[in-house]
Amino acid sequence: MIATIRLQYRYLLSKISLWFLAIVVISLTVGIIFASGFHSQTGASDLNRQAMNIEYQNETIMILKFALIIVTVFLTIQGYYSQLSKYHLFFLQRPNGKKQLAVSKIISIMLIQGLIGLHGGLTIHLTGLYLTPFFRMDFLFFNAIVQVILEMFILGFVGGILIQMVDSIFSGLVPLFLFWVAEMNSDYAGIISSQSLKIVYSVMPNPIFFEGKWMTVYSIEHYLIIFVFLGVLNLMIFMLKDIKS
Repeated sequence: MIATIRLQYRYLLSKISLWFLAIVVISLTVGIIFASGFHSQTGASDLNRQAMNIEYQNETIMILKFALIIVTVFLTIQGYYSQLSKYHLFFLQRPNGKKQLAVSKIISIMLIQGLIGLHGGLTIHLTGLYLTPFFRMDFLFFNAIVQVILEMFILGFVGGILIQMVDSIFSGLVPLFLFWVAEMNSDYAGIISSQSLKIVYSVMPNPIFFEGKWMTVYSIEHYLIIFVFLGVLNLMIFMLKDIKS
């Protein structure tokens, strides 16, 4: 399986892909650093530390979300769209090749998402601790970052499922649309009063800032069930469908 994952990375991370991901990671890092306001006068930052901390958290978590949704859409299209996945045929020549391919594909994509998310989370905290006078360690904020990564795992499954079912590059853009809908309607009262938004947020653990703390609309257990269900469904569809030559 490890060898299969390595082969998967060789196909997923082409030279163009590596350049693209490098640009995203550099942009993510620079965006977080500038969101700290390190270039402004320290005295101005000291006026209202709590307000500045909340603003920093909101700005940096949005930067992280935006970077990860771009990576998620890119990787799911790269990994599942038939016109970009001719290498699948190589794995079919091996015993249990299709099963190993399905599992290694999910693991490879999630590892890249997770590593970029981990880099973003560490950068947010280290930048806040060393470049600002107002940042404080906050478990709920740290948990919100973890939930963002989980959200992207789930959206990656959604994109993978749709691409496999429709085999259209445009179906891979659906996660981006769902992300946009969630972000444009991230007011808790509005979510609770709208049935359609509750459906969107029942699938996506998109953290929102409400009444002075970070939270999700449903519990983490709910989203873990969604994660497992969509992951299994993704595997089943891949195993049952024909791989095009």
